Amino acid sequence: TFCLNRAHVSTRATCWAKGIGMKQIMVILAILGFLTSCFGQQDQFFEFKTSRFARVVGLGNAFTGLADDIESVYYNSAGLANLDYYAAAYSKGQGFAFIIDDYVADDFAVVLPVFKKLGIFALSLNRFSLLDYTFKENIYQLHFARQLFENFSIGASINYYHIYFESLFNVFQETVSDEISGNAFDMSLSALYLVPITSIPGIINETRFGLQMQNLFDSDVRYTEDMDPNSKYQTLRVGLSTAVIPKIQKQFNLIPLKLIIVGDAVFYGSGYKFGAFQPNFGLELALFEILKFRYGRENEIDINASYDYSPQHPVKRYGIGLSLPLHKFISKFKKVEVSIDYSYSDWDKIDESKPIFPYVSKDLPIRDSITLKIYFQY
Repeated sequence: TFCLNRAHVSTRATCWAKGIGMKQIMVILAILGFLTSCFGQQDQFFEFKTSRFARVVGLGNAFTGLADDIESVYYNSAGLANLDYYAAAYSKGQGFAFIIDDYVADDFAVVLPVFKKLGIFALSLNRFSLLDYTFKENIYQLHFARQLFENFSIGASINYYHIYFESLFNVFQETVSDEISGNAFDMSLSALYLVPITSIPGIINETRFGLQMQNLFDSDVRYTEDMDPNSKYQTLRVGLSTAVIPKIQKQFNLIPLKLIIVGDAVFYGSGYKFGAFQPNFGLELALFEILKFRYGRENEIDINASYDYSPQHPVKRYGIGLSLPLHKFISKFKKVEVSIDYSYSDWDKIDESKPIFPYVSKDLPIRDSITLKIYFQY
């Protein structure tokens, strides 16, 4: 998430440029150029539309209609209502082709089913920082989900955004530091409906519908410095997934084959007006609940165009997952599982002439994302 007011930050960046080198100037100008082009609105708070967690990256940023795992904390918190066990996840890397190598982008999440009669609680943290440019941003989230009916659950998230960056510039041959920080609260609401399982000869079908509205109250970002508030953009995600399970005899109580097809329609805007649309889809093939192969496509926010300032879309994603469901072999535990997900983004077709400024690094952006997940229930 970047939180920038164009009028103020452009002036600060100009002063900053007097005290730093050409590489830093290119980075700052590229960031500002990208952000101010993404939406043509004045004073727009812009959060990168990047996919998070390796499994979802591999599914092309489509997960709202699936929401069957801990990744639901970001995509559809209502899905947490179906997780009645402890879970923790750490993910490094995101599905975004950033212009420099020296940055940190990771996610933490934990599911806490300590008050099951009330609902399921979860905590998550998203971090993004530029190591060489004193830019840090954290998103702290508290999630709650509850099953209202047999096949219908709702979720809510309280989100706290904090951004910090430092400007260095010369005044009469002395280096002056100017620190700026901003904060915002918002709320997300979500829902998940599980269509009753249907069965036709030889096949079991599981279908789900999901919905999530982020920044429900159209919150603003406010700064500690003398800067005008920014309106934080809103996101509406609508998703559908279907799972096809052939009726094959289980081995060691493991499902031999399962195919999941998932698609999301993501709408972006502010003031409850949504002018940008991003369609995404993905496939997952699971073998014996242990080995999983994924393919996804994350599209541009306008399906008919690829904007000049956005070199990373559309992009193909590839993923693989390895799960060890130990509880299937140790009967004393209801749930003990370790899972590793890996995704690969196909940046080979990036046209480096498209960005406003060329990439600072000589190599293509980081392709990889990896997530470690642990589940436990005694």
